[in-house]
Amino acid sequence: MVARESVNLGAAVLMCSLGRARELGIPESRWVFIHGLAEGEDINLSERDDPARSRVGEAVLDRALAQAGRRADDMDLLDIYSCFPCAVSAVAGHLGLPADGSRTLSLTGGLPYFGGPGNNYTMHGLAEAVSRLQAAPGAFALVTAVGGMMSKHAAGIYSRQPSTVDWSVADTRVDGNDQTRRSIAAAPATGHILTWVINYRGGEPDQAMMLGRTAEGGALQFRLV
Repeated sequence: MVARESVNLGAAVLMCSLGRARELGIPESRWVFIHGLAEGEDINLSERDDPARSRVGEAVLDRALAQAGRRADDMDLLDIYSCFPCAVSAVAGHLGLPADGSRTLSLTGGLPYFGGPGNNYTMHGLAEAVSRLQAAPGAFALVTAVGGMMSKHAAGIYSRQPSTVDWSVADTRVDGNDQTRRSIAAAPATGHILTWVINYRGGEPDQAMMLGRTAEGGALQFRLV
């Protein structure tokens, strides 16, 4: 259910201009174009209005799709970053994709099965997407990346069809600083628990962490040892 990082893998992506590709003699059948691209970093988990969502992550997906002039239903290939199940379900839920196994959401098998050397897994997802697109001239692929506690997000849309986006002026950055931040309650008297996690050591509970909210809307965060 979680990422497997202890793997020895190698992948590379060659990026160049159209003119340079022609100079190098790269056949057109190998060309894959970027149609949509966005990235952004969310605010701290404890300060978010809903810790089960990343509004910046959703905006990153929306920005990339809008640049490409496509919808999620137009994507023939998907590789959703899969460090934990919530990283997949959050993207699938926002895009209206089924998460019951009826549609393939990974091109490699994902981090729990394919593995990935740290955050370089996305390079492998991209390499697999490019490889499959080279054999499918009319197809589109969406590849996503996640870092932190659903904090850092990136999404790209690719196809062998030429792109009309002017990347010299395209805005690919999504800013999360315009969100309303919940203040951290320093000495709360009462509140309710939103979510929690218990860490175990040697089969015994060792540490608990909790996020909560006061009646006034302030955020609570505790680490119990």
